[in-house]
Amino acid sequence: NSRAMRIRHVARFCQMLGIDSAHFAGNSMGAINLLTDATSQAPLLPVRSMAIICGGGQIQQNHHFEALQHYDATLSGMREIVKALFYDAAYPADEDYVWRRFESSTAPGAW
Repeated sequence: NSRAMRIRHVARFCQMLGIDSAHFAGNSMGAINLLTDATSQAPLLPVRSMAIICGGGQIQQNHHFEALQHYDATLSGMREIVKALFYDAAYPADEDYVWRRFESSTAPGAW
């Protein structure tokens, strides 16, 4: 369950930083993750308040959707995610930026 995994990841991150209450903002999948946790029987996130933005509508089933849904924890996989997230081609071409995102996605405890 990737949604539960993401929620646990953020909850653990907050715990490790000693955050017991925080303001959260979520867009799209982040918003759904916040709503899922907040409405669960036992919420994990230390939410003081939340701002959510959900686009709604039909999700386009394309290469970008696949990159976001099937990240394989490789540098090339992260580059595909960056391509999906940014219209400006400078972002996926920025080796340092892609590397930083890749490193943070594969750091011990990231998942």
